[in-house]
Amino acid sequence: MLLTLDHDALVQSAYKLPPLPQTAARLAALVSRDDTELGEIVEVIELDPPLTLKLLRVANSVFGASRYPVGTVRDAVLRLGTGTVSGFAVASCVKSLLGKTIPGYNLPVSEFWNHALAAAFAAEIIIKFSKVSVSPLAFTAGLLHDIGKLVLGNFLSQEALTWISRAIQEGKQTAFQAETEILSLHHGEVGGVIAQHWGLPDCLVKGIIYHHNPDECGETICYATSLANLVAHRLTAEHQAASAEPENNVAHDTAHDLERLGLAQQNFTELCVAVHDRVKMVSGQWDSDNGSDLKHGRP
Repeated sequence: MLLTLDHDALVQSAYKLPPLPQTAARLAALVSRDDTELGEIVEVIELDPPLTLKLLRVANSVFGASRYPVGTVRDAVLRLGTGTVSGFAVASCVKSLLGKTIPGYNLPVSEFWNHALAAAFAAEIIIKFSKVSVSPLAFTAGLLHDIGKLVLGNFLSQEALTWISRAIQEGKQTAFQAETEILSLHHGEVGGVIAQHWGLPDCLVKGIIYHHNPDECGETICYATSLANLVAHRLTAEHQAASAEPENNVAHDTAHDLERLGLAQQNFTELCVAVHDRVKMVSGQWDSDNGSDLKHGRP
């Protein structure tokens, strides 16, 4: 069964999402370059006082993992890392979007955000321990990997949901495979449209588009985002369709991603434990009134 969606309407809906502030887009562009100087990143942040305050708070929270306080943007960037800083800048803009109920996917309030946050932290850890070079923008790719569901969910009719459910239950397909087969596109592609609309770097767009099928791109950011998503699914059991994925298929994807990143199978369990601890550390500390404000490590 193949259903036809109005692709033009999908794109128009994606373009109706609020644009990212210039600071967030600029930081992502700088982090994507190999020749960016630390001073350039610091300068962009210092020109945005609210973001400066948030990053200093994050760097001095339990998340910063240091007993010694930092008082400058430069020190905050050095402590957190450029990729994480860029991710926090994006997160402060999209938290209100990711904290909503997603129609069509049966995702309750906060579950979407929790999954996105877990994937971002997983990507951050993968960047540090991967035996191959991974773009620091993998943190942001992890955060935004499911952003396409915000738009695609509004186009999922009851008929489409029924056929997707049957493909999962009777056809033993993953949720992603069923979505692709029934709709002729998937939420990763829609997420790529949103990321392009926001002016985000190409490598970040690819990480979002190919987070379920990284072999189709082959870049390490895609494998890192794919693995981060699998870790987050293991921790958050995002929704019924995800938990219904055949166990052998998930195991295969995990082993393949680990191999491409130069990691061993036991590293997956270690990743899950590390991300669980990180999410628990910051759970409930992301203040919706003040963007990405982690408040001193207190629950």
